[in-house]
Amino acid sequence: MYQEQLYNYHVAHAIGMSHSGYPEVNKRKPPLDDTLVENQVLAVECYFGEVGSPLAVKLEEQIIVRKGPPEVIGPDIPFDEQFI
Repeated sequence: MYQEQLYNYHVAHAIGMSHSGYPEVNKRKPPLDDTLVENQVLAVECYFGEVGSPLAVKLEEQIIVRKGPPEVIGPDIPFDEQFI
């Protein structure tokens, strides 16, 4: 069931031994004074739900931090364009 702003806290988080590892970008916490390093694996998230609607979608994409552009893990995994 849709709950208003249920997943409206992470923007990105590391993937490792817990469900939302360090480092994380969390709008409910103070910004980290840290630097991403090469080869960290992060999940970048977005959550969209209209207030009052029973429908919502949470999209998450995993990336590997590189010196240049990040490497997207699983770039060929399709998702419905209606969700974007």
